[in-house]
Amino acid sequence: MHRKAAADQHGFSFMAIEEKPKDSEKTIKKRCEGPRCKRISDDGLVWDISEFSKTKSGIQHVCKLCAKEIRILAQYNMTEKDCDKLLAKQNCLCAICNITDLRQHDFMPDLDFKSQKPKGLICNDCYQVWRHFPWILEHPEWVEKAMNYLQGVG
Repeated sequence: MHRKAAADQHGFSFMAIEEKPKDSEKTIKKRCEGPRCKRISDDGLVWDISEFSKTKSGIQHVCKLCAKEIRILAQYNMTEKDCDKLLAKQNCLCAICNITDLRQHDFMPDLDFKSQKPKGLICNDCYQVWRHFPWILEHPEWVEKAMNYLQGVG
């Protein structure tokens, strides 16, 4: 079962869900050693092998979501401890919407412009809006039109 579907079906995180394979299917399971999976489970989570990227020498030791998180942390010069501190400070929720559980979803660090150090973690949805925020501030007429549209006036 794909991890997103499993999470949606059970209403929580990407927890390891073991299914009995059908006779015609043979599923291979692998334990993730990545930071995101270890936040949810002390020993990492067990996923279908399709959730891991292939390399020339075999299969990565972390799932695709953890690999993405590792790339983001490297790009913003953060350690796993930095990330864990921010997550704890934010109760694992997005710094803007306070709804999205960042252990389960993609997130981006929000940087302080002066120090260029992360000051919070935001979910991907908020990031998409946030990166256009300067444009929105320069175009208040667009915000008014958008609000009218949402209220059914326009």
